[in-house]
Amino acid sequence: MNANWQKSLARRNAVGWLAVVALLAVSLQGATLISNWSTHRLGDEVANPSTVVKQADSGVSATSFSPAAVTAQSDAPLPNGPAPVYWTDGQQVYRAVHFISKWNSKTSSWQQISPDLTEAAVAGSEGYRVDGITALSKLGSTWYVGTLAGSLSVGVNGHWQDRSFGLPNRTITAIAICPDKPDGDAAVVGFDGYSAATPDLPGHVYETFDGGTQWTDISGNLPDAPVQSLHFVGRHGASQLVANVQGQWYAMEHRGHWVQRNGASG
Repeated sequence: MNANWQKSLARRNAVGWLAVVALLAVSLQGATLISNWSTHRLGDEVANPSTVVKQADSGVSATSFSPAAVTAQSDAPLPNGPAPVYWTDGQQVYRAVHFISKWNSKTSSWQQISPDLTEAAVAGSEGYRVDGITALSKLGSTWYVGTLAGSLSVGVNGHWQDRSFGLPNRTITAIAICPDKPDGDAAVVGFDGYSAATPDLPGHVYETFDGGTQWTDISGNLPDAPVQSLHFVGRHGASQLVANVQGQWYAMEHRGHWVQRNGASG
């Protein structure tokens, strides 16, 4: 396991269930402001310590959504793997370790909805016995899922494809799907580590307009540092991409050109 993986694991496992507690504690009414300059769309990773918006499903309670229930009813993290990632669109809560599960409030259980999207069980792979899902996002019937080992999978209507080609082989820390294209073909992916680790594919933010078939580095003038979160903010049809890098927010004014904004990482 390389140094980038170890740093990523330390950050994520340290917050583990504390993030779940935070999810249950937040208001069930809408999203939180990103400081005083923009608001986040519905839908966010809620287990990421840098996440700004945490929105809970009204069908999940502190009783039914307990750590014990999660461990018993869904796949468990590996000893050296990343902690579970939780994601919600405001209506449904999802959990991901090696596959994605959705919470069924009627049966108080997790229901698996994807295959294993990691290399954790692939002997000889970089992610063998350590890999796990570290970022995910959903729009309509389209999922984008990233892992500790740096793979990116795209699922549409239950059909999954590996879309890692053209991306840095580093841990994926953030994913956002552009709400202005309801087909889910436009998305951005953020990475941990530094460009020196993958000199052939440097940078920290990549975009696609065709569902992950082709990727373009749009890091531009962003710092050469790990990306903590990515979000599309603003009105539908005119969304702006913002990135959190080392606790500082940057807004992309045009492709590859970022402007620092005043904001808190939450």
